Amino acid sequence: MSLNWMGFLMIHFQSKENIIDWLIDNCPRPAIERALIDGRVEFLGGFDQIPPSTLPGWIVRVVSIYSKQWNVAILANNIKHIYEIRIIKSIPWKNWMGELNGIMRNKLFSGDYPQKYKELKDGKNKSF
Repeated sequence: MSLNWMGFLMIHFQSKENIIDWLIDNCPRPAIERALIDGRVEFLGGFDQIPPSTLPGWIVRVVSIYSKQWNVAILANNIKHIYEIRIIKSIPWKNWMGELNGIMRNKLFSGDYPQKYKELKDGKNKSF
């Protein structure tokens, strides 16, 4: 199950900081907005599909100071030229796209801990 909010006009993200700042400004849940500012944020990188949709996007793990955790997905709907925000339960590691032809891509795609995420994609690490 995921929660879906209305679309937001697309802008060009150049860094994970752009994405997190955009989420702070646009997240419709005040608790998540506070956690983005005061809690821990882990940028998981880019995914070529984020179920239940087939849309690509990015996932950010947000943990509040009270240890409440959310996986926030920003979906890029290139047909409607909007972003959608969803709260998802599980991370689709098989769709992580932080590596291309054996080379780690930039942080916008590879995330904060690319080696760990590559192991999760390859099924070598089940701890996440």
